[in-house]
Amino acid sequence: GRGIQRVEEILDGQFASYSYARLDRDTARKRGFADDVMQTMRAGGIDIMIGTQMIAKGFDIKGVTLVGVLAIDQMLTAADFRASENAWQLLSQVVGRSGRHKPGEVVIQTMAPEHPVIRSVASHDADAFYQYEADIRRKTKYPPFAELARILLSAEDENHLHRIAEKLAHDI
Repeated sequence: GRGIQRVEEILDGQFASYSYARLDRDTARKRGFADDVMQTMRAGGIDIMIGTQMIAKGFDIKGVTLVGVLAIDQMLTAADFRASENAWQLLSQVVGRSGRHKPGEVVIQTMAPEHPVIRSVASHDADAFYQYEADIRRKTKYPPFAELARILLSAEDENHLHRIAEKLAHDI
């Protein structure tokens, strides 16, 4: 398996004595599931929570002292000029989850430990991240140093779509 399913296999095999819950888009679709999981976690009935980035946002649970982030490199290398910013925001939120009420730590799985995003999160240096990101965006002429527009075209007929796209490109 991949992703969370693979983590579940590892937990079942190597950490069977610990209780865990999975919270992601698939499991959260069931009405009330997320609230039930969070309530059980707050009550101490869950030792390990696994999930997607949705669990990094907005939860304050006493006793969380270790948070692991897997495969952040996928987010850092996404084909989006905001990839570094999105990764930084997520990691900053995750860092805030561990050790809020007592000492804790965060483990980040990455092939790029020297990436400015990873370094600035590790050192809690938002200004360093901002300087890095602003410099790149200034040089590449991305927002906020330029304006950007997205145009999305769709049509049932591919030939018609190409004609419309070419006309639009010419007009622009």
